[in-house]
Amino acid sequence: MKRYTPKILATLLIAAIPALTVTGCDKKNDSASAVHAGDTLEVNDAELTNNVQRALIGNDRLKEFRITAKAQKGDVLLTGIVKNQEQRDLAASISSNISGVHTIHNEITIAN
Repeated sequence: MKRYTPKILATLLIAAIPALTVTGCDKKNDSASAVHAGDTLEVNDAELTNNVQRALIGNDRLKEFRITAKAQKGDVLLTGIVKNQEQRDLAASISSNISGVHTIHNEITIAN
């Protein structure tokens, strides 16, 4: 059986620590509001939903309508009722300019 000296054991332990800290846990921190994924910024679903909702409510031409946004992994679903196609398109345009949004699913309907 091979015996290791305390100096060799200490060296092996020190070398193993960085590997343990990198691979030791792959759980995502849910409290972090944003993380980088490649070159794009990923925002958590709740924050992204809130950011889109605030932008829609903050627009003078859309604030009278109840448009809801639901985000999931950068995909945003818009629902609600507006008066015309211009308002529907505006909601999608505003939403698509929010950081973290990848895709807009515009299911806003136009009232007759």
